[in-house]
Amino acid sequence: MSEKTLIEQARDYYLDGVDAETFAENNEMITQWEQELSQNEAMVEWQATEVTKKLTQSVRSSYVTASMALVNGKELDDAGRSELFAKQSACLFVLALTEGDMKGQIAQLKKEIRARLAQSSA
Repeated sequence: MSEKTLIEQARDYYLDGVDAETFAENNEMITQWEQELSQNEAMVEWQATEVTKKLTQSVRSSYVTASMALVNGKELDDAGRSELFAKQSACLFVLALTEGDMKGQIAQLKKEIRARLAQSSA
C-alpha cells in the first residue's frame, strides 16, 4: 500500500467529521494548497525542458547586450535609453519565470502544511 500524499492526509484530517461550514473553509484551504503544489510542480518540469533552457540562455544574452548598449551608448537619447531599460525589464521578468526557485517553494509549502497538521493534532 502506498503512502498517502500530504494533501490526502490534510483532507483526512481537516474534512472528516466536521460541520458543513468548517468543511467548506477547510476544503478551500486544502484546494489552495493543492493548486499551489500543482502549479509549482508544473513549473519545475517546464524549467527542466531544453526549450526553456535555450530560452533562458537567449534572454540572458539579450540582457547583457542591452546592458552593454546602455554602458557604451553615450550618444543615446532618452527614448533609446528607455527602450533598453524596457528590454532589460522584460528579460528580468522572463528570467524570474524560468529560473524561479519552484523546488524551494514546493518544499516551503509542504513544510507549512506539515506544521499545520502537527499543530492541529497537538
